[in-house]
Amino acid sequence: MTLVRVWGLWACLWAGSMLGGGVLAAEGEASPNVAFYLGTDAPLDLLQAFDEVIVDPAVFALPSSERYPHTRWAARVEITRKDYQGTPAAWLEKTLAPLWGKGFRDFYLTDKERGGDSVFSAPPSTEDRWLSLALTEVHGEFKDARIFLRNHPPVADAHGDLLAGWVVESIFQPYDALQGWFLTVDPHRLDEQLSQLHHWQEKYPGVPLIDLELAQTYDRESQQALARKSAQAGLIPYVTSPDENIVGIGKLRVMPRKILVVQSLDPGTAIEEGTGSKILSLPLDYLGYDVRYVNVNEGLPEDITPDRYAGIAVFLDKDVADQDKWRLWFLKEVHRHVPVAVFDRFGFDIDIETAQVLDLKVLPSGYLPGATARILHTAPMIGFEHAPQVEIQDAVGLAIGPTGQSLAQIQVGDTIMDMAATLPWGGYALAPFSLEYVGELNRNYWVIDPLKFLRQSLSLPAMPVPDTTSENGRRLFFVQVDGDGFPSRAEFPGYDYGAEALYDQIFKKYPIPMTVSVVEGEIGPTGKYPALSPRLESIARKIFALPNIEIGSHTYSHPLDWILADPKYGQQKEQLSMQIPGYTFDLKREIEGSIEYINGRLAPPGKKVRVLQWSGAANPTAAALEEAWKAGVYNINGGDTLPVKPDGSWTQGEFALL
Repeated sequence: MTLVRVWGLWACLWAGSMLGGGVLAAEGEASPNVAFYLGTDAPLDLLQAFDEVIVDPAVFALPSSERYPHTRWAARVEITRKDYQGTPAAWLEKTLAPLWGKGFRDFYLTDKERGGDSVFSAPPSTEDRWLSLALTEVHGEFKDARIFLRNHPPVADAHGDLLAGWVVESIFQPYDALQGWFLTVDPHRLDEQLSQLHHWQEKYPGVPLIDLELAQTYDRESQQALARKSAQAGLIPYVTSPDENIVGIGKLRVMPRKILVVQSLDPGTAIEEGTGSKILSLPLDYLGYDVRYVNVNEGLPEDITPDRYAGIAVFLDKDVADQDKWRLWFLKEVHRHVPVAVFDRFGFDIDIETAQVLDLKVLPSGYLPGATARILHTAPMIGFEHAPQVEIQDAVGLAIGPTGQSLAQIQVGDTIMDMAATLPWGGYALAPFSLEYVGELNRNYWVIDPLKFLRQSLSLPAMPVPDTTSENGRRLFFVQVDGDGFPSRAEFPGYDYGAEALYDQIFKKYPIPMTVSVVEGEIGPTGKYPALSPRLESIARKIFALPNIEIGSHTYSHPLDWILADPKYGQQKEQLSMQIPGYTFDLKREIEGSIEYINGRLAPPGKKVRVLQWSGAANPTAAALEEAWKAGVYNINGGDTLPVKPDGSWTQGEFALL
């Protein structure tokens, strides 16, 4: 079933070029996309957009080449003054040989002492002569090794043919690492350096010349401008933070596909119970984003940065337990330039200092008896599913500053307030301009158009959106058959089992790609119907042998609720799954065991299980997802769906957007 694989490809690999024109096409071996990442938590889903990534092997383990087939990983090897005092052979045995044993074939040689000077006229130093010998030694000992060298112009000038790439640094924006200052480049010095570098490129036209630039960690626009400047000078740019722990910007800018949804729930409450989970998942999925949910009362993540996250959406069901901590975290993300969209309420009191940061004005909150609120102005995106209705108790004493754009204004007495707005840091839509609850229908309706508001407040760019219904992105259809009821008898003449009828009348008759799964506990010899197993297995083998059928597993005992099955939640046995004599629920047996059974007894030669199709409520826990990942299969199913839209509202994830 190609739809699951396509999601990963589009969601993770789509990247915008520096000039804003989409994916920058590969330009051959001499001009690769190169990234540097020395952090401890490498985001592989983003870094795989690059051809080559330099990493710290002390904290980075080589990933499977099957998962990331288009990316090479180069181990950063720091050469110390002590190494220079020894022989290259001894250094090779101590440093490169162990990394070679770990699977690294690409190496990035660097040292702390050398700066970013690209002066070819300087005579080779002792270190340069040592490095020249080391390069020869490496290629003699490890013939397949690819070496990237940082700085050392005399070595690069003499041995460029031995390099997979030469890295120069801070050509356009010098950086004082001791003081943590960015310096202004001397124009004459810059012209001299560029002239020398272009001469080197002419001498070694097949060797990439990579310009590693450093910039403020969270200033993505400055990083992009610096990368553009380097590229226009004919270099291969990569602009990152001084600590080299972000996904920087090079020939391409990887567009982050993640959005964090912040909710306020009682500790221990399942995250899907929050209003944010229920109503924001649909528009964010539709916009093509990978959504991560967090409960503000159970801690806030520290890895929300603009290189990884397109934004943050806040929907708080109840008061936040620690408002001061929440406010400081919120302002920190604003400082990091991560856009934030607030629905219903901020969750903290906005004082004068906070208002200044957010370009808001705090207005007097006292109103005369008998005062009423009236709507002065609303933007076209207001009134999407339900017209706004404002009461005096809804009024929040806020107004936007000069950088904001009002979406909804109300007036109470002589005071004009902005109840919804967009600002440089994001935007907000306070109640009742976000949702309206209609008690007679027991349903929420959107007052603000969530797609337009999210796009504007989070500054979401126009980009291809993954369509998991097809491989080529057109909205067609896909066929997926869960294994429930495989032993059921056919209800019309000519077939003993319904599965046989499906084989003859559907699977074989219509040779379109389909994914079909079975529940081992229904058809296997250790399951609920061992006497029927030989006949049921013979039908399954015929189905799986068809060339248009992709094989799936629908688990061993068809768990009805994966959360209740998790020991973390008490592992309640009642109504947990199909009742199989002598069987006690086991997560590994459900996933890995059922896959091994199908591969060993039902799959024809050359075919294996590719997909796990979640059963019951289709609400896998993190442990269940990890088991599926370790089993090496994709997974699908989640939430009940209906092809109709009674009292249609986008707050009900029960209907498709057509």
